Amino acid sequence: MMRRIHWMAAAVLMCASLRWASAGEVQVFGVNLHYVERGAGSTVILIHGLGDNTGVWSATLESLSPAHRVIAFDLPGFGLSGKPLMAYRVQTLVDFTAGFMDALHIERASLVGNSLGGWVALGFAHHHPQRVDSLVLVDSVGYGSWPSPAVANALRLASRADFEKLIPLTFFDSRALLLPAAVDEMFAQHVAAGDGYAIQQILDSAARQEDVVDRYVSTIARPALVIWGRGDRLVPLALGQRLHRELRGSQFEVIAQCGHMPQVECPTAFNGLLQEFLRAEPGTHAR
Repeated sequence: MMRRIHWMAAAVLMCASLRWASAGEVQVFGVNLHYVERGAGSTVILIHGLGDNTGVWSATLESLSPAHRVIAFDLPGFGLSGKPLMAYRVQTLVDFTAGFMDALHIERASLVGNSLGGWVALGFAHHHPQRVDSLVLVDSVGYGSWPSPAVANALRLASRADFEKLIPLTFFDSRALLLPAAVDEMFAQHVAAGDGYAIQQILDSAARQEDVVDRYVSTIARPALVIWGRGDRLVPLALGQRLHRELRGSQFEVIAQCGHMPQVECPTAFNGLLQEFLRAEPGTHAR
């Protein structure tokens, strides 16, 4: 039996989460953004990665909700949010995150971002520092040196072969996910999600070096925790170490036997680190 929740369960978890978390939609720049919410207290916003959705945060929503108002939302172009045909880039997602907070009357929040979501969180902290209590960056991307052309091509998820290439890079234990039926199911879910256009636009923007964090990460002065899965072969640990060095005063935690999505693959260890960090930050008291 697998010891960890795997990626294929994420879509199921999203549907299950709607049974115990309040779900809603708000309109931002004419686009409906879907979100789920649970708990009360200081606000924590969870931002998913490329091709993901609110479902990857189900265990985190449950873990943090006794002490916080926890909100996960689908970025425009992904999940159950609207998918306009526009030139997506990270700054687009930063603007929508600010608009999402405005729509829910959230003045300040702690931002937790995985992968692309970490890049969005960093961009938001750069442009709106007064609205950020703290940052948690989980196997975050954003440096101009990533991804390599070969990885970027697979990240477009245009075929089953792309999933077969990315799964071992993403998860520490990927054996069950590489079974043909599992790959078929993940590819089918991706096709049904209809997020291929947004993925392509963001990868093209990254290739043009737009919005890369190299230019500003050392200027961010918010409390920050960098969390990395030691077994992440998609975004190397060396990039996490660099982010920790350049992000002034940040904490750095590595989870053993874990890949690119610790909140899904290693939720107990991940949520423990997150809870400890948020408890220690004075800005996360209830308002």
